[in-house]
Amino acid sequence: MVCNHVASGQIPDADWRIIRRYVKQHYKYAISPLTMIELLRRLEKGSDTYFERNRKALQVLYEIAPRTILRFPGEFLLNRALSATRNNPKFQPRLFDLWMRVALKAKNKQELKAGTISLGGLKAIVYELDLSSIDKQHSEGIAAHVKQLNDVRTQKRSVASRLQFAAGIFSSLGRPLKTTERQRALDALDASYSFDSWLCSMAKNQSYDFAKHHSDWVDLQQLQYLCDSNVHVLTDDKDLKRETASSKQADQVVTVKDLLLAAKSV
Repeated sequence: MVCNHVASGQIPDADWRIIRRYVKQHYKYAISPLTMIELLRRLEKGSDTYFERNRKALQVLYEIAPRTILRFPGEFLLNRALSATRNNPKFQPRLFDLWMRVALKAKNKQELKAGTISLGGLKAIVYELDLSSIDKQHSEGIAAHVKQLNDVRTQKRSVASRLQFAAGIFSSLGRPLKTTERQRALDALDASYSFDSWLCSMAKNQSYDFAKHHSDWVDLQQLQYLCDSNVHVLTDDKDLKRETASSKQADQVVTVKDLLLAAKSV
């Protein structure tokens, strides 16, 4: 994950400053709530020893401004691909922004959970960060995906065709596809299907532990944002870039190296 690699020094600060400046000049910066949740979970569940590093990763995500916080991938996909609406009233972008501001102000894990963090001026409100509801949803999504892939490995489940894959996603969003919508859905999920096909092929590799690669599920969801041709996903994951290379949306998957080379060529 890009933010973690910056925080750990795997991506040098000097390189990140160049990339950050280039992004501000050439893109409209947006934050995926899934990336935010992954970083908040690490901050909340991680060791006290790594609290500062984990908080720095969240700061890397939040520091570019102006910023837009997106809705969840499924909601975004429905809106862009089918002009349909499915808003989750519990989890809105303004809440995600509040969570990040609270987390970034915490000095340690104890303060993060104690409900003593205040935001604002004279009329400050005190907040605590309770991720239990969103963490449960996130964990269940990962667990279900791991089970599906293990079922493919044990041949309890067949590999989905492109149409079956798309239909399954839209059905899970409460919007079964109409015949006239199929092509739009297939195009919207082209990169996502390419990556899912690669994951299914990894089922043949008995040493590949899907449970230890839970970020695969996150990446699979993130690729749904590519249903909008103006959206680009920034990654430092070579597998994600390589396994979507044959997709029609391949140019929308951008690596840190891609941006660094582009910035230095200007």
